[in-house]
Amino acid sequence: MPRHLRAGERLVIASHNPGKVAEIEELLRPYGVAAIGAGALGLPEPEETGASFEANAALKARAEEVTRLRADNKPTVPTLLGEEKKANVFLRADEPSVAAGVRMKGRSAAEVFGELRERKNKS
Repeated sequence: MPRHLRAGERLVIASHNPGKVAEIEELLRPYGVAAIGAGALGLPEPEETGASFEANAALKARAEEVTRLRADNKPTVPTLLGEEKKANVFLRADEPSVAAGVRMKGRSAAEVFGELRERKNKS
């Protein structure tokens, strides 16, 4: 059965971008529905390294799944290499979309990997 929002309820927006959350909140205001961003709930912000909105949504979903599994003290290792490759940006350093995401378009996979590692070390 589908779930319907009602006036007075909140909708969690899977974004840490306050501008995007405000824009969506403005669209929902006439219906009495409030928007709250993922950042306001303390949810981790995954890197958007996918080649599309859909790919980035899948990365965010996996990050949320890992957070849930860790909270339940369960393993988080994907059972399929394809799942790991989707979730692990280090395994996709050779993809042009990943290089573009770190402003290294046209650079080698090794250079992109090194930049990703540096960013991870600083986070």
